[in-house]
Amino acid sequence: MKKLLQILLLITCFTVCYEPLNAQGTKTISGVITSPTDGLPLPGAAVVVKGSEAATITDANGAFTIQASPDAILEVSFIGHKTQQVSVSGRTQINISLEEETSVLEQVVVVGYGTQKKSHVTGSVSKAEGSEMAQIAVPRADQALVGKLAGVQVTNTSAEAGAAPTIQVRGLTSISASTSPLIVIDGYPIQGDLSTIDMNDVESIEVLKDAASASIYGSRGANGVILVTTKSGGSSYGAKPATFTFNSYVGVKTPIKQEIYPSSDEWSNYVRSNLSQMGLTTVPDEIVQMDNLGTNTDWEDVMMRNGLIQNYSLGVSGGTQGVNYYIGGSYIGDEGVLRTNDYDKYNLRVNIDSKLNDWVEVGVNINPSMSKQQILGVGLHDALRSQPWLPEYHTSETVQYAAAAGYDVQVGDIAHERHFSDVNGVNLQLTSNNSSLAKVDGRTRTSQYFSNIANAYAKVKLTKSLSFRTSFGTFNSSAQNEYFQESWSIRTEATEGTYSEDKIFDWLSENTLTFDKSFGDHDLNVLGGFSAQKTTYSNTSLAANSFLTDQISTLNAGIISSGSTFEEQSSLASLFSRVNYSYKNKYMVSLSARGDGSSKFGINNQWGFFPSASLGWRVSQEDFFKPLTNTINEFKLRATVGKTGNNGIPNYAAYGTLTPVNSINNNTIEQGFAQTSTSNPDLSWESTTETNFGIDMAFMENRLYFSFDYYIAETDQLLLLVPISAVTGFTEEYQNIGKMKNTGFDFEVNFVAIDNDKFTWRIGGNISHYRNELLDFAGVDQLISTPDEKRPSQYIAQVGSPLVQFYGYETASQISTSDLATPYWPVNVGADAVYVKDLNGDGVITDEDRTVLGSPIPDFVWGITTSMNYKAFDLSMVWQGSQGAEVFNIDPYYYESQWKGANTLTADEQAKTRLKVETDDMIQDASFTALRSLNIGYTLPKTWTKKAGVRVYFTGYNLLYFTADDYTSYNPEGVNLFNDNPLTMGYQRGAAPQYRSYALGLNLNF
Repeated sequence: MKKLLQILLLITCFTVCYEPLNAQGTKTISGVITSPTDGLPLPGAAVVVKGSEAATITDANGAFTIQASPDAILEVSFIGHKTQQVSVSGRTQINISLEEETSVLEQVVVVGYGTQKKSHVTGSVSKAEGSEMAQIAVPRADQALVGKLAGVQVTNTSAEAGAAPTIQVRGLTSISASTSPLIVIDGYPIQGDLSTIDMNDVESIEVLKDAASASIYGSRGANGVILVTTKSGGSSYGAKPATFTFNSYVGVKTPIKQEIYPSSDEWSNYVRSNLSQMGLTTVPDEIVQMDNLGTNTDWEDVMMRNGLIQNYSLGVSGGTQGVNYYIGGSYIGDEGVLRTNDYDKYNLRVNIDSKLNDWVEVGVNINPSMSKQQILGVGLHDALRSQPWLPEYHTSETVQYAAAAGYDVQVGDIAHERHFSDVNGVNLQLTSNNSSLAKVDGRTRTSQYFSNIANAYAKVKLTKSLSFRTSFGTFNSSAQNEYFQESWSIRTEATEGTYSEDKIFDWLSENTLTFDKSFGDHDLNVLGGFSAQKTTYSNTSLAANSFLTDQISTLNAGIISSGSTFEEQSSLASLFSRVNYSYKNKYMVSLSARGDGSSKFGINNQWGFFPSASLGWRVSQEDFFKPLTNTINEFKLRATVGKTGNNGIPNYAAYGTLTPVNSINNNTIEQGFAQTSTSNPDLSWESTTETNFGIDMAFMENRLYFSFDYYIAETDQLLLLVPISAVTGFTEEYQNIGKMKNTGFDFEVNFVAIDNDKFTWRIGGNISHYRNELLDFAGVDQLISTPDEKRPSQYIAQVGSPLVQFYGYETASQISTSDLATPYWPVNVGADAVYVKDLNGDGVITDEDRTVLGSPIPDFVWGITTSMNYKAFDLSMVWQGSQGAEVFNIDPYYYESQWKGANTLTADEQAKTRLKVETDDMIQDASFTALRSLNIGYTLPKTWTKKAGVRVYFTGYNLLYFTADDYTSYNPEGVNLFNDNPLTMGYQRGAAPQYRSYALGLNLNF
């Protein structure tokens, strides 16, 4: 990887050294482009001679040199600043202070297969600039989106290093099909997430939230669309010097601990102080011997650690005559805060665009990425269950107790509770399982991921207004997962190993024809296109046991116990079109339609049609509104309606599949095939029809801007696994049946509070809310689900209510300590049951006393961003919060009862109780408020750095993280277990802890 990057950089340096000969009749014009707020240079600003091919970009000091005639006009542009035209007027030295663009409405946003000015957008689109995310010390681009976009909920469901957050756009829209948004990188819809993207390569990220905006992606747009645009060498062609950018940070991350478990000393003091309440007259033998051991193992400290984080990113951009390029490479190293959790990622990007002549443009994008992740061998709840009196390793004092219990151990061996079944005649053992330390250190789980996106295009300008674009690209990935269990990690001393590899190869061909013309008061853009995409997915899985030694973990060192391979394919063919029309820049109409044909659906319904329409009215452009424009600079109304689909189901859900089987015929084993699923030739698209009403307003010379959207989205023909009659030989099949609705709002505000030569302050905020309602559920009124039969928590999906709700008994009171069988043992013991309420008043506790207990869907989520610049200093912050969601947190069941919290109640009293997991005792407030990022920087004076632009900065993540008072675990966002099923969302067991990070960084431009 490193050698490849060096070769690419050498090629770049060679190509950019070419300088074209000066044209006759021109002079050399030089100058410096600076920012008006702080006077600092703007490296990478584009300088173009209007009406010609001559162009360049400024270097690290904001300086440029270009050939132009004495009467030429220079056009200067830079991201976040207004484009400015300057007449040469015979001058050879021109310095320009480029005014900043304070109006959000003048931004250009990326939409499907094109771009639009924000002022002309009629749908609901949110945008995040890449420059705002690159300074945040997180390993993934999707983590940097947290708190920035209204209606886009990014949740750290697992805080393990390298883990993907969960992204939802405007809530849940499906039950059995996918609920993740479509990811499109530089026009390529990928099979995956944002893990392959380096934030330093990102120009912008746009999210298409409403159906009218997303319908151009048809059957894949129901969950929203995330469009990623990466950096290029510039929008204009011409000789440009190479500009290098280097970004690096190094820091440390620390777990946010809760100190859930008391120490041995603390528990001993508690028991000794409460003997009478426990019905005791003397100190129990277990407590006496625990004190004699004198061990106070803090299993949080054992299983959690501080980790090193580091990031190094180098990019170069520029161009020769007719060629623009951007090359970027990066490495991220992230040591997780859990004992064995690590993540490393290598990334390379090459974007090349070339203008062959006045009418042909070609380009290629290549993005290989490789990562390796090691995760904890067991869940955190299991890793923290060991008692605090249990030492990590045996000492010369503890080996005697193991010997008394019949175990031959040595000093330094890992200690297990069974070694302490005879401590001076007292049994301290609670479990025969191995200790947490053995489970974690003796079990290895690793995942290696490689992917590459390669996409090439050609654009032909047929006429001044008509262009044709064709592209062909591939996406391929390989995910290898390995697990090895050493003999000393489990009490049975059984060795196990597994290996699996998932491969994806995807190709995409797209062809579009675009007509773009302005005439008089009319602006017209018409798009038409055809695309074809095919995806091949294959899997290889192997398992082995009875390894000869713990030192060799490859499966050939064991006995292969099972193995399988399979391959699947899916295809998608599409026709799409869109018409954008604007009259006098105040009346906007957008119409789009897409027809998708998918191999995933039944032969009777393989094609789906997804239309949309949207209207926009810039009221502030009307004559009658002119008296108000000094106060209300912009006032736009928007209305949209559209239809999108969801094809996120198994590839062969509509077809009866076969599996190889053996049968015995005349005492001979014969091979054959048996059908394993039904066929449904009528299986069709899950479709979402959404209506969106929006308003955009700007005040104070466009310095204060807000956008409000209200939407109603109804998903029909839900793809559900429906029970069918067993006489068919099967128990369930996919059918289009069911309906649900989401209603909600998104609100965004941006304010340039102060903007002068010395000080700039910008602040933004967003808040979103949605409510879900199940309208029809396959003809039944409700469904009660239990995700884990061993721990029988329950959820209910009820027509007329939200899709997912907690269900069970309401707690009346706790069982008293005196009613516990052993209220002093184990450490931190608590009852495993509670008294519950008799809601129907019939005098007995039955299923009829169950009720709705809460919901994992938040009332609202919000984010606040702010940035300040004072001379050479800068500061930025991102806050994020979620209020009103609840979580079913089973972790306390492990930390309190240890499954040993038996009671001594009478049969009548016992009948009034239920296990805590069946009640609201386990349901906690999942609200949180977090300072997601803090960034403080200083740009060194030009007199110090000569040619380079140098900025040093401090960045912090989760420096403040507040949870609800009744939340008693490590991560209120950590609803990772069973989260793949929306009907049981909100279940938490052993989620990795949230962490804080502190890092020092360096930005270089030269």
